[in-house]
Amino acid sequence: MEDGERSGPALFNALRDWVLERGGGVDGGVELIETPCSRTLAASRPYEKGETLIELPFSAALGLRTALQALFAAEKEGEAGLVRGSLSEFLSFCETSNRVRHSTISLLVALQICHGAIHDESPLRRYTRLLPAPPRSEGSTLSGSVCGPLLIHPLLFEEELKELQSEDFRASLLRERELLRFIYDNAINSEVLGFEDFVWAIAITRSRSLDLSLHLERGSQGQESFTCMLPIIDLCDHSGQASCSLRCHVTGGSVDSIELFAHRALCTGDALTIDYGHRGLRDFFRVYGFTPAEAECRAEVFEDSTFRPLESVLVSGERGGSFFSLRRVLLLSSLPSVVQPSRGDSVKGILDRALAEKSLLLDAEGCGCLYEVGDESPRSANFRGCPRVLVGGAVTEGLSCDGAGEEEAAVSRVLDYLAGLSRRMPTTLDEDRELLRSKLNPIMGAILRYRVARKALLRDLMDDLQGALQLLRCV
Repeated sequence: MEDGERSGPALFNALRDWVLERGGGVDGGVELIETPCSRTLAASRPYEKGETLIELPFSAALGLRTALQALFAAEKEGEAGLVRGSLSEFLSFCETSNRVRHSTISLLVALQICHGAIHDESPLRRYTRLLPAPPRSEGSTLSGSVCGPLLIHPLLFEEELKELQSEDFRASLLRERELLRFIYDNAINSEVLGFEDFVWAIAITRSRSLDLSLHLERGSQGQESFTCMLPIIDLCDHSGQASCSLRCHVTGGSVDSIELFAHRALCTGDALTIDYGHRGLRDFFRVYGFTPAEAECRAEVFEDSTFRPLESVLVSGERGGSFFSLRRVLLLSSLPSVVQPSRGDSVKGILDRALAEKSLLLDAEGCGCLYEVGDESPRSANFRGCPRVLVGGAVTEGLSCDGAGEEEAAVSRVLDYLAGLSRRMPTTLDEDRELLRSKLNPIMGAILRYRVARKALLRDLMDDLQGALQLLRCV
């Protein structure tokens, strides 16, 4: 494929033609916006509320019906199968395995996506070329045929899972990867499809699936499954406060077509967003130290040349394919590098002043340490039970002590806790700095720079506390 054919606009025009060939339509005011990290849709002209932007026939939606049709047709034509044995045997495997049965539809749609990405002659190829790309790995069969930016999904970051602060979230992701490995080892043809490519297809399916029953009038959906993917429409970013919505046209009790329409008046340059109706990846990034919000900005990486924590931040909005939203977060940077207390100051007073400009939590469950949070919401539940918590500029639970002996013991316990966090980190600060010298994609580079900043701050905080402890012992 020539470079011009791999560009976003060329691929988008090819996908637009694919929709037209199937009886749909894409308004000329819908355009593809590219950044180094994402591809998303925006309005190139104003739209009135209720105006139609895209119309997609239901026959072009990807779901159980289309997946079975495509995979059975490929088997009939004698193509090398993505599954071991016949497709009927694969369906039997799914039905008889209690661990797999509930995932049958997403597995079939994921295999349909893989088939479309692998085979040049597949009608679905014009869609799969625009998708976010799988990680580059040895044995990948899809990395050259999927041309989008790297897909960011927790299932694809096996090594990074070791650093997740949420014990429950980390365990659930590891269990899911183990299940996908079980399916791959027992039912997928490894000569045609690599494991990471298989996981990528599952991640794409999970993140882009929509439940059309949410957009139907009550009682009109019948018996057919309405969880599906909508090519070209699913380039819209995800937002809980979406600028667009879906409208389903029903004929004879069945969905005939789906429209994307303006949920509110749109201005030129406005992002086209929809609510996908399920949890996105905000929790994944929250446990890496970012604070989630319903930001409407598109995904970009902003870095300071010195990589100082205050300026080295990841700014992102709703992105097609990943569906997470983050607001700009100022990482902890206000702790003083040198504490100059006067004789008689309590350690509690020293720390209160040091934390006066931030609302912070020390995470009790994982490898990372310091978080900025805006409120005491249920999202902070995994921080409960921390042995010593510094919250909202007030030092509580063990640091609010009377007497030098008690203060010294309290600070020692916090230092022990932070030292334990530091020991559990799979890489050291120096090792991460060495990794930064290698060539990295923008997202991974931002994550790694954040890890370096976080570990440097942890070290500085421990130095400050150690200094305060020494001063206290001299009192």
